[in-house]
Amino acid sequence: MNLLDILLGKKKTISDDLFKTIESSRIKSQNPNKNYSWLTEYKIPNAKEFTVIILEGNNQKPNLVQLNRIKNILQNLDEFYQKIDMELKPHLKNIAINKRYIYENWKSEFYLEAIYPLDDNKVEFEFCFSRINKEKEFMIITYRNGKLENVDLKA
Repeated sequence: MNLLDILLGKKKTISDDLFKTIESSRIKSQNPNKNYSWLTEYKIPNAKEFTVIILEGNNQKPNLVQLNRIKNILQNLDEFYQKIDMELKPHLKNIAINKRYIYENWKSEFYLEAIYPLDDNKVEFEFCFSRINKEKEFMIITYRNGKLENVDLKA
């Protein structure tokens, strides 16, 4: 064990059928009631970039309810993207006309950069989409109680 492990704790890695591995932040405490972040990546089919996924959990494993919900969403991405399409439509009128095409064609303009929880113990997430061409536009969509809400578009 090195000095960093002694001072800050050790990272744990667990195996997963979809993500292959999920790694914790440094864990020092043996208290199962203390929250820790768990991190993994996922390559969406045909995507050019990986999606970073952050989950909350304890010193043993990520929150299984959060993990299973994210897996379900990723395994049913077409359905999830249809919900995003519906949620985006009312917001397009607030975007400048010369930028509107970016959001009308969001599936070819953006990639899902990150998914992270809004609360340690709830199934509430933010889905962050960034431009494929690395331009400054982005989308952040909140997922709460099985619904999409709080669409934030930066044009």
